[in-house]
Amino acid sequence: MPEIKIKEQEVTAAFHELNSRLQALEVVKHDAALTHTSMEFASVMEQIEDSYYQHMTQYKRLLAKFQQDALKNIQEFIEKEKEVGETISSGR
Repeated sequence: MPEIKIKEQEVTAAFHELNSRLQALEVVKHDAALTHTSMEFASVMEQIEDSYYQHMTQYKRLLAKFQQDALKNIQEFIEKEKEVGETISSGR
């Protein structure tokens, strides 16, 4: 069976970079008030803006959860890998 090697520092650094970029992602709800337009067009634009805001907020929340879960799972894998290595080394 091929060995899986994870470079913990590189993985952790990559996830910290992802988290930094995620925190920098701004989800802004824009005001759809437009001048010189019909009320119907303004209403449609407002619905689009609301939908965009909701989707981007949900995307950011899910991406943050994925990042946290993935990093946790990788750290758990690294710990189990160390435990297995120590068990093998000690001849148990």
